[in-house]
Amino acid sequence: MEMQQPTMVAGWAARDANGLLSPFSFPLRAKGDEDVVLKILFCGICHSDLSTIKNEWGNAKYPVVPGHEIVGVVTEVGSSVSRFSTGDKVGVGYIASTCRACANCRDGFENYCAGLVPSFNASLPGGAEVHGGFSELAVVHERYAVRIPDGAALDRVAPLLCAGVTVYCPMRRLGLDRPGLHLGVAGLGGLGHLAVKFGKAFGVKVTVISTSPGKEAEAMDRLAADAFLLSTNAEQMKAAAGTIDGIIDTVSAGHDLTPALMLLRTHGKLVPVGSPGKPVQLALYPLQSGGKSVAGSMIGGMRETQEMIDFAGEHGVTAEVEVIGMEDVNDAMERLQKGDVSFGDSDLDGAPGYVAIGNILSNEQEAYGLKAILDLFGSATGLWVNFTKSAISTIQCSQQEVVLVQSILQCRLEAFPITYLGLPLSQRKLTKPEIQPLLDKFGKKIAGWKPRFLSTGDRLILIKSVLFALPLCLLSVLEMPKWALKEINRKCRGFLWKGQEEINGGHCLVAWKSVYMTVENGGLGIKDLDLFGKALRLKWLAVQHDQKDRPWTKFPIRQPKQMENMFYSATKFTVGNGATVNFWKAHWLPGGSIMNSRKCLFSYVEKSNLTVEKGVHNNRWVRDIKGAPSNAAIAEYFVVWDEVQQMMLSPEQEDAITWKTATKGCFTVAEAYKFSFVSNTLAVCADINWKSHVPAKIKFFMWLADRVRCLTADNLAQRGWPHQAGCKLCSATQESCAHLFVDCRFTYEVWTRLRSWVELDFTLPGERGLALGDWWLEARSCCRTIYRKNFDALVQLTCWMTWKERNNRVFNQKLTSVDEVVHGIKEEIEVWKMAGLLKVISE
Repeated sequence: MEMQQPTMVAGWAARDANGLLSPFSFPLRAKGDEDVVLKILFCGICHSDLSTIKNEWGNAKYPVVPGHEIVGVVTEVGSSVSRFSTGDKVGVGYIASTCRACANCRDGFENYCAGLVPSFNASLPGGAEVHGGFSELAVVHERYAVRIPDGAALDRVAPLLCAGVTVYCPMRRLGLDRPGLHLGVAGLGGLGHLAVKFGKAFGVKVTVISTSPGKEAEAMDRLAADAFLLSTNAEQMKAAAGTIDGIIDTVSAGHDLTPALMLLRTHGKLVPVGSPGKPVQLALYPLQSGGKSVAGSMIGGMRETQEMIDFAGEHGVTAEVEVIGMEDVNDAMERLQKGDVSFGDSDLDGAPGYVAIGNILSNEQEAYGLKAILDLFGSATGLWVNFTKSAISTIQCSQQEVVLVQSILQCRLEAFPITYLGLPLSQRKLTKPEIQPLLDKFGKKIAGWKPRFLSTGDRLILIKSVLFALPLCLLSVLEMPKWALKEINRKCRGFLWKGQEEINGGHCLVAWKSVYMTVENGGLGIKDLDLFGKALRLKWLAVQHDQKDRPWTKFPIRQPKQMENMFYSATKFTVGNGATVNFWKAHWLPGGSIMNSRKCLFSYVEKSNLTVEKGVHNNRWVRDIKGAPSNAAIAEYFVVWDEVQQMMLSPEQEDAITWKTATKGCFTVAEAYKFSFVSNTLAVCADINWKSHVPAKIKFFMWLADRVRCLTADNLAQRGWPHQAGCKLCSATQESCAHLFVDCRFTYEVWTRLRSWVELDFTLPGERGLALGDWWLEARSCCRTIYRKNFDALVQLTCWMTWKERNNRVFNQKLTSVDEVVHGIKEEIEVWKMAGLLKVISE
């Protein structure tokens, strides 16, 4: 009988410790009954691959075919395979085999099995060699493969199979995924950027901790982290001490863990997930004195990995990758070793890639020309176009032209509207059915959170961190219809005030327009999506001036007049050659823009697209003034004439733009959004309320109390709801927020005892007739600066306990004395001190 020859597979392998990869052929392992064969489409590169091929860990078995972040499509299945079928998209991570009999395997923690066989540089118990994903094909037991959701970007999913699950599992397992918690992420490489993304998806506050100041822009702007902490800045580290619930330490270099421990609250958790080649330092006293813990974690079990992939697909979590061809793998490894990769992740394209064809082709010559260009692109980069996966969409083409182009390119025909890079692309204004899927995501998210079990403060965090992140990509390029914005606000309003989608106006304690004011202006900081969308789209105008060498900047971008006016109001130009500065609208003269500062003269200008370069040449700008100007316009004309004559152009110098409101003069979406609120009044104590170290629900309550919106008797009367008019605490006059928290005799007695306890000489509420916020600001000034946050917490807690006592009397008919209320406040303060929220209040 003739023996069946094994299938030979092409791959790339390292032959020795220099780590240089070169083409290598090896026999494909025979497929078992429970195995699947997959064609590899993408494989991630990580530091473990680099360490292995260079034998840094002393375990290399040359020749080594690296790669353990494998994504592909199933081409064959064994006779007993039940989970997958041909054509399924699957992923394979670090695990190729385990014993399947130990307690770890039975409990779904295969990653801790003593008999674990990695998916590269290893051998199975029977002796078969296991080669990694830098190859064409792979054979894997179905237990160690995970299903990739339909529609997922396979290149961006691959790194999740190692880096993603490495940070996801400890966050889930140690309870660091609860909305409202404060998560620290040390390091911003391949592991770190995914930890930030998962943290934002969980709804936690994320602070990136790094030794590199240059990482701040990536953390804040690109990944939307909530804060950035420079670990080499002693003042920043001291200010942040005791504020973080858990830290995922992704740093791979040897370092001291003690500074990270100091950032943790009492009972905080530190999870090092990097793999330093040298021992790390750890001081025991900060660990012991704060009841803190250091937890170990390594990748994840198969059940956890599938859960992570599903969660990432549902919440849009993907890795930031750079796709390269196999022939460039050695350059990629060298760049990875030097740290010359943005987030430490690259993907090898193991099969023909795909390109969305957006050219409008009308004849045979153009079709062949495009095909030749794409072939040249593939030869130069290794990113070959898979035309069977590509599509052509036509605009005003005849049927004959469509058939011709389709026959040459061998692509399927797809009619508009289409989805490109996750966004709907259409020849016309988007219809309601095309936008509705985005709105449906809001309802699914809200229902999945069990909102009735969340406090108002928790729901606020989820709205700001998760719900309002859903439409950002669409808002960055398109103006959302008014009906869609109204629907989003309706869902979020119901979720915030009542924990459900449908509510009536009576449940809203504060008007929604006040809610989405910035925190500094007395709102909750929930984004006004209409204004925020304009700020996002304003970036195109900013980049158009900052990056003039980009080809797309030559394309005229139409912006609504309101946005154009906003752009010119927020910017100032330093004129070089004047080629890109608008003569009439831009602020380039000492007196400001003519459009804003010389409105009478500007009203006689018919065409306002003149550039400074053309306008000053032979005083060309004068010809744009039409009609018979009024006396006021003539007076302004002479002022402008004098200013223009004093300006000198520099033909060899480029024009420069500065953003008036930005700290560093550079455009940011956040600064552009804040510019919309510059005319609003700043709130009295918004900053001290939201930056204090108390639970979110108490901050939210104090926000209501400061706005006089708690459901006291006067507010209940306005709504026509049943109520008892008198104050339940002092049996005095009509109950109101001002009375309850400032003028009430019961509250006064509580504060009298607390003032004696903390041994501070501050004015008691009601003594000077100040409102709650004004009294708070005055009273805290009696404290030393380092203790003011403690005093803020005392004010917030006292108001909260006063409100609870009032409700206890109204709804439960239970009375508590002043001394008992004060005792409860002191006990809660002690709990907060043990939790690391406060320093010692009294000395």
